Amino acid sequence: MTITRDLVTSGAEAVVVDDVPSAMKIMARFLTRMGFSKVYQCNSTEQAFRTITNHRRIQVLLSDVVMPGESGYDLVKRLETLEREKPLIIILTTSGSSETVKAGSYRTVILEPLRKPFSREELERRLNDWHE
Repeated sequence: MTITRDLVTSGAEAVVVDDVPSAMKIMARFLTRMGFSKVYQCNSTEQAFRTITNHRRIQVLLSDVVMPGESGYDLVKRLETLEREKPLIIILTTSGSSETVKAGSYRTVILEPLRKPFSREELERRLNDWHE
């Protein structure tokens, strides 16, 4: 079984955060088509943080790196302070160049941003490659 299939069959939920509404909708549609029971759409890191804090079934975060105010990396740092039963699977996304966007980390896992535009299959591959 793949990680994605395990997540979907367990009823896992996901959060997408992006300040560009069309990008957010596309990514949410990808996750919905993969079978996630609920996909929350957030247009800021603050909204995403509150959503993740208030919904325990969320196991996947798909976040843009470059946004007004806090970045996706800032959100990841804030999330590290939360006590969670299971670690979040985090995939950062970017349309920026490699010169402006560097890999960050979450609980010792290196987070290399997924470059936009990407396909649903690329996203699913990245989910399946994610290691705790």
